[in-house]
Amino acid sequence: MKLVVDFMLIFGIVLNALALFGLLRVKNKKLPQLILIVFWAFTVFVFLYFYASLHQLYILKTISFCLENGVRLFIPPLVYLYIQSIFYPRKNLVQKNFGHFVPFLLFLIFYNLPKVLGLKPSYLNFSDHYLNWGLLQDLFGIVYFGLALKIYYSLKKTVVDHHQVNLTTQDFFWLEKFLFSFLMVLLVDLMITLNELIFGYSVFWDAYITVFFLLCAMLYIGYYGLTQSTVFLPSFLAHDTGVVSIKRTKSVYLNKNEITYFKNKYNDLMETDRLYLEKDLSLTAMAHKMEISTRKLSAFFNEVLGSSFNESINRYRVEEAKRKLSANALQQYTIAGIGFSCGFKSKSSFYRIFKKFTGISPLAYIEKTLKESQDER
Repeated sequence: MKLVVDFMLIFGIVLNALALFGLLRVKNKKLPQLILIVFWAFTVFVFLYFYASLHQLYILKTISFCLENGVRLFIPPLVYLYIQSIFYPRKNLVQKNFGHFVPFLLFLIFYNLPKVLGLKPSYLNFSDHYLNWGLLQDLFGIVYFGLALKIYYSLKKTVVDHHQVNLTTQDFFWLEKFLFSFLMVLLVDLMITLNELIFGYSVFWDAYITVFFLLCAMLYIGYYGLTQSTVFLPSFLAHDTGVVSIKRTKSVYLNKNEITYFKNKYNDLMETDRLYLEKDLSLTAMAHKMEISTRKLSAFFNEVLGSSFNESINRYRVEEAKRKLSANALQQYTIAGIGFSCGFKSKSSFYRIFKKFTGISPLAYIEKTLKESQDER
């Protein structure tokens, strides 16, 4: 049994080292990458602490104890900050969120350090007798992961629609897996803690169950990182260009020949095949038709056309709707029906997007064109 646990801990340390290596080799590190470096560094201390405990390595155990015991007060706010650093402006972001790390600092200074130094202030006996620090830390961590997930889901759709960050569907998928994987670890630890409190059942290897699930979480998100052709990390975290790319810069993905080819192919699909009329058209589906990767197609829209995928497709749909609203199509279709025939999925999205591009509603556009037609007569 000890051999199995030993292998698990060493494997966890190696995985952490791979993750850190993948981030440290990036030359121009952005805030999200720096946060992840701290994240994996703290996770290393978790595995080192249990490795030292297993092999009775006193010095290593003492050093790693300071950061491992209280890691649930630090990692969840760090993940919360990490999600903000992807979706929000980064200026002064750390300073604005410093207060979230105060509980960990207080715990480190007034609880961990006195324990390590062999001090026995009276409040330590009181806190150990009346407070279950494991339960409090688990609940604290779950709250912060909930806040991180709230930000993720509330901003995901807006970010994708307006192409505010250079993330693909796979990148969002990795972020979601990242959040849920480590939330699962906290939930497992919470169940173990509640089991100890309610049933009084506790054995020395309980903590290794949590470590096992931590390792599983790392393997799980590592797998999805590897499927994006990088070491343990998805490509948007391993590129020198950083995670967020609000400013449109010169393409780092496409050469001149590719740009020319993609322009011609895109124009054929839009002008000849009228691909924009398909309601379920997605970036992935278009990439398949153009025979390129979604990342290159995303770069083509963002850096060559100067707009997002949705914005470019909707522009064609609005122009098609304007043509039909100006013709005699209303004799056969309702206004909503025209919207559906132009590729919009719902009446509300048709009205909203049409007004966004033209400044007026479809009905107002009809009245305007009728008036102009009468004035010409």
